[in-house]
Amino acid sequence: MRLFACFMLLCAGCAGPDLVPATAGAPALRVLSWNVNYGVEGHPDALALIARLDADVVLLQETTPGWEDALRATFAARYPHMRFHHCCGAGGLAVLSRHPIARDEVVPAVSWFPAWRGVVQTPLGPVQLLSVHLRPPFSDDRSVVRGLVETPPIRAREMEAFAATLEDDVATIVAGDFNEGSGDAVAQVRSRGLQSVLDRAAVSTPTWRWDGVPFRLRLDHMFFDAGELALTAAEVLEEGPSDHFPILARFESAARRH
Repeated sequence: MRLFACFMLLCAGCAGPDLVPATAGAPALRVLSWNVNYGVEGHPDALALIARLDADVVLLQETTPGWEDALRATFAARYPHMRFHHCCGAGGLAVLSRHPIARDEVVPAVSWFPAWRGVVQTPLGPVQLLSVHLRPPFSDDRSVVRGLVETPPIRAREMEAFAATLEDDVATIVAGDFNEGSGDAVAQVRSRGLQSVLDRAAVSTPTWRWDGVPFRLRLDHMFFDAGELALTAAEVLEEGPSDHFPILARFESAARRH
């Protein structure tokens, strides 16, 4: 909690033009999205980072039964509302929430992995969340060369199918591992009028790294409905044992600000 408060103070002088200042005492919602990596299930450093960031709703990708055991053992009191869906190796999804989960749906996979859609009853009112883990850039025979050519249209079809489940009259957040920076899947989300929290907050930090690879990429995203939600802070934490970094954002009600 203290880390996020410090970030908000520091951000006041460096935010993007569309990041609005926090309102003292206003209800808020902090959302964390992170691909925790199925290969490091239950890693204590990951659990400690989730605890320190202290979000109200946590969307995790690549969870496993081992991750579920560790998360339940660590956060049962903090997050009384949890959902886990185990699937297909790296296709697991988890949601941890302080607030009741009113609707809960696993959206079937179009390619490798499913998505999760739910509605959480928050202090801002109902908020609809879609957590995704889109197709990595590998062909069916695990070729990266062919995968770079073949998978962008697959990710677009995945996001089109997943986004079709969204309700139009509920404040919405779409987040997760898109496995692309600015491709057709990202365009699908933007076409619904949703905006990137990292773009709005002028955050350029990449979200993915790999040992031995001399570059980092932004493969993870969080988008939100600016008509319903006001973004007051967003950051990427370059921490944790996963190959991905977590995205943390804070929202207030756009309606209440007016």
